[in-house]
Amino acid sequence: MTSAYIPPASPPIATSALLPQQATHKPDPAAPPDRSSLLLSEDEKHDTSNVTPETLDELNALLEGYSVQFEINDDIDRMVVKLVDKTNGEVVRQIPSEEMVNIIQRMKEGTLQMINTEA
Repeated sequence: MTSAYIPPASPPIATSALLPQQATHKPDPAAPPDRSSLLLSEDEKHDTSNVTPETLDELNALLEGYSVQFEINDDIDRMVVKLVDKTNGEVVRQIPSEEMVNIIQRMKEGTLQMINTEA
């Protein structure tokens, strides 16, 4: 029986040489998140191809019983938008919310207490 020569096993190939280097940069947790992917391009802003007359009719029918009011709140120097039920005058939605208006007002007055010091 003749034996064939078997060369020794070659050293393993470093896979890091074959794969692209992964970024070792870690984002700063205190930095605001990158929201650029959420922004619409100019073409996307004006794309109305999905809007049908039926869709517009449905939206208008939904808002038929409501009015939109815009006002400037002098206490916080900001615009406030309210969606109001026409039948009873009830504010259905407000932007910014009444709670946020109060927080902004207290911040401007310097009376906002961020930490509860009462025990």
